[in-house]
Amino acid sequence: MVSVSPCAYRNRYIFADELYLGSGCPVTRIQTYMYDFIYPVYECGIRIKVVSEEALLFQTELYFNPRNVCGGPQKIPLECSAS
Repeated sequence: MVSVSPCAYRNRYIFADELYLGSGCPVTRIQTYMYDFIYPVYECGIRIKVVSEEALLFQTELYFNPRNVCGGPQKIPLECSAS
């Protein structure tokens, strides 16, 4: 699960439809102060690398595509490890 605060970017409120995880997966749960992306690790283009016999590295990107700003979406790399 990836969680994002809607007030996390330059003191600007971020709407749920401005965010996508990986290969275009939208927010799955909207809470008062948090947006959640709840997907299995084999969806949304999430990449899994075996780091060692005891550790995995999960990699993906979060895309922020503002409604009222000119220019393309911003890409934020995300990584998480598990052992």
